[in-house]
Amino acid sequence: MHLIDPFEFRDLFPSVRSLAVIGNSPSILEWNNGQKIDSADLVVRFNRARTAGLEEKIGRRTDVLFVNAANSLQKAAPPKQLCQPRCLVCFVSPAGSRMVDIGPFAEWAGDVPVLFSFGPDLIGLPAPTRQRPLTSGTYALYTLLRLFAIDRLFVTGFTMFGATEGGAGKYWNEPVPHAASAHDLDHEAGLFVSLLTAHRGELELTPEVAALAAQNGFRPGATTRTRSSPLSKRIAAGLAWRFLGLGMVLRRAAESE
Repeated sequence: MHLIDPFEFRDLFPSVRSLAVIGNSPSILEWNNGQKIDSADLVVRFNRARTAGLEEKIGRRTDVLFVNAANSLQKAAPPKQLCQPRCLVCFVSPAGSRMVDIGPFAEWAGDVPVLFSFGPDLIGLPAPTRQRPLTSGTYALYTLLRLFAIDRLFVTGFTMFGATEGGAGKYWNEPVPHAASAHDLDHEAGLFVSLLTAHRGELELTPEVAALAAQNGFRPGATTRTRSSPLSKRIAAGLAWRFLGLGMVLRRAAESE
């Protein structure tokens, strides 16, 4: 593999002032944000994100693809065929790193530069009691907002796997993935929104992210895109979040016995 260190990663993007963070929720296909996304200095996507044929909606550029070490050619085409990223970033846990089979991942990554790092400690944010690592989206948002002086932030495609309207699966029609049960999503939503709240520059969220923010106590400013939703959708999204939260509580109770 072509491994790089954090300093080489910074050097790849020397003049970043605007950032577009693109999640994998089906909600990203509801708007034509391709031009807006491609206008950002840094465009970030996740895991098996793909852009071919969807450029008008989700853009064509990918600067950084945040991935997990379980990716392989058996799971997806290599990154160069999916979205042509300039580099990959892979967060691992100290325990999980000992269980990673690096061979299949290296074959999948090809010659795209890769930065391996432990997931960062979210210093300065609330510290809820959680037992699992965070998703790549939260780690990525925290890391990038500290590595770069971001004046303009655009975030789309995050629903915490169905906590808000927009879908629980992935936009390439993958059903609800294992990740939905591998993270403490009820706690993580608050952390994710805390990062948005702390951002002091221009912030633009698509409606599903704005809804997630509102459910966690943040009211987006005037720069946030909003769009009215049918009452039935708003009720369904609210119930979904409550059921998801209850499920997390019950799971933790069962695991503590």
